[in-house]
Amino acid sequence: CGVVAEGGFNTFLPHRDNVPKTEHNALEIFTNNRDAIDRCDLVIANLNGVTTDDGTAWEVGYAHARGKDIIGLHTDWRARFPAPGEIVNLMIQCSLNHLARSLSDLRAVLAERLRHLELADASKNTAEKTLSAGA
Repeated sequence: CGVVAEGGFNTFLPHRDNVPKTEHNALEIFTNNRDAIDRCDLVIANLNGVTTDDGTAWEVGYAHARGKDIIGLHTDWRARFPAPGEIVNLMIQCSLNHLARSLSDLRAVLAERLRHLELADASKNTAEKTLSAGA
C-alpha cells in the first residue's frame, strides 16, 4: 500500500478500511469491497503466496468484468506452474493489464498509469469547459 500511496493514489484496503469482521456483518464487508471496486480507476492485486487468496481472485474477476485496469503484483520466487510464462493461474493472469514482478516494476507502472489518468482528466475537463462555453 505504501508504494501505491507514494505513487499519488488513494487506496482502499479491505482489511484496513472495513469494520472488523463478525458473524453478522459479512454482507456489509462484501458490499464495501464491491463498491470500492466500482468506484476505483485501478485495482492492484497482491498475488503472492503458494496460491492466490480466494477473495483476491474474486476481486480480480469482478474488476475484469467491470472493465477496470488491473495490475497484479507477484514477487514470490516460488514457481506455481510448469509453463514458463504462466506465473499465476491463467484465468487471473489473463485478466490483468500488467503483472509486476518487483516493487520497482510496480512503481514504474503506477507512474505511467497516473500520467494516463491525469491526461484523461485534463482532456475531460477541456471537453466539459468547451461544452459549457458553447451552451
